[in-house]
Amino acid sequence: MADLCYPDTNGDRIFTSVLVRNPMLTHVNPKALRTSRYSEKELEIVHMIAFEYDITEMSLESKLPEEEILEIIRKMCRELDVSCRSGLVRAAFEKGLLCLC
Repeated sequence: MADLCYPDTNGDRIFTSVLVRNPMLTHVNPKALRTSRYSEKELEIVHMIAFEYDITEMSLESKLPEEEILEIIRKMCRELDVSCRSGLVRAAFEKGLLCLC
């Protein structure tokens, strides 16, 4: 993540964080969007986990509060019967929710 600085109208500096990422090597399976019981946001969260986004980056990218992202992760872990994020990614690939490019 890189910080950029912009002057505001009073001459003060405003810092804003910008995500600087390489292109993602996975994508959400379009078929999963149509046929799975998970929402597009839930699948995007799993996709970002697969690409090693942290909670803050996921919040910025998805425009959801961090607490909601954590709840989505907990819910999906329960439903897919896994105990951690790496297990969530593995289960998502096994169930066809994520694909390799």
